[in-house]
Amino acid sequence: MSTRCLIAYQKPNGEVESVYCHFDGYISGVGKILVEQYGDERKIQKLISGGDFRSLQENISDIEYYDDASTVSRNEYCFVSDADPQYHEYLYKFVSNDSKFANSGYWQFSQAKRIEVEDGYKNFAYYYTEFVRCP
Repeated sequence: MSTRCLIAYQKPNGEVESVYCHFDGYISGVGKILVEQYGDERKIQKLISGGDFRSLQENISDIEYYDDASTVSRNEYCFVSDADPQYHEYLYKFVSNDSKFANSGYWQFSQAKRIEVEDGYKNFAYYYTEFVRCP
């Protein structure tokens, strides 16, 4: 079974460019690698420009890309609205500090949640938590 996620870069103009990662999307997997290995904006842009991939690796050259297209959303709200909490268990977003210095941003994540619904057509409703800074 896979833990799917979206990895995104929020541009200074507010647009959010994202790609899909199929495996190991949990915090101790993709989250840890992003924080430890992808703190430089140029490296993040290179990661995302490659498109969707199976599994995040510490070195970009080791990543197995299978779709060279990324998705661009107008803003964070559109990015989250377009994501599917039944399919993407985690969302990761790099936020730039708008600084001239390298490593001038930080990673945030949002987790998909499920609640029971007693009086609906479906038994469950799905949503994403607010973004919080990655540990």
